[in-house]
Parts: sequence; C-alpha cells; structure tokens
Amino acid sequence: MTGGAVSMEMVQGVLSAVNGHFWGGITRLVIGYFKNRKSNHAYEKLLNGGKER
Repeated sequence: MTGGAVSMEMVQGVLSAVNGHFWGGITRLVIGYFKNRKSNHAYEKLLNGGKER
C-alpha cells in the first residue's frame, strides 16, 4: 500500500513508541528507515539491470 516507503520494522518501531517505549521505538523507526532505503535502492538497481539512474 505504501509503495515500499514503509517497512514492517518501521511500523513496529512506531507501535513501540506509541505503547510506551518512545526512545526505543523511535530508534527502531530510524534504523528501519535507513535499512528500507538501502533495500529499495538495491531492488531498483536490480530492476534496471544493474544500471544506476
């Protein structure tokens, strides 16, 4: 639904933050964001036949 913008790890971080583990949840959200960004970039490169945009 998000087109790859949000991973499950990021959702779990938001839920942790809302459920009383604010700093742990925010940390998990930020780490998940950068992992997801790296993963999306690698997948996009694979789809483009190994070529950069």
